[in-house]
Amino acid sequence: EDIQEMVDLADEKIKEGTASPIMHFMAKNQMDITLLADYIELPKRKVKRHLKPKGFKKLTQEQVENYAKVFGISVDELVNFKPEEK
Repeated sequence: EDIQEMVDLADEKIKEGTASPIMHFMAKNQMDITLLADYIELPKRKVKRHLKPKGFKKLTQEQVENYAKVFGISVDELVNFKPEEK
């Protein structure tokens, strides 16, 4: 699958309320859970939890900042991300 297909799939899951914005940026940056966990310096199980809306809402400010830094975006862009309507 190409990058855009992965991003589109992530965006659909976000719209359905089954995924957090982290999934979009993970797909956009061609990362998998293992790679992202290494960059963020968290266990894979925690990153998996953060991919769900409930886990995303429980992130500390420091964790949100770390994710934003890894993705090269602002905290605001991450926290307020909304998929584009197609």
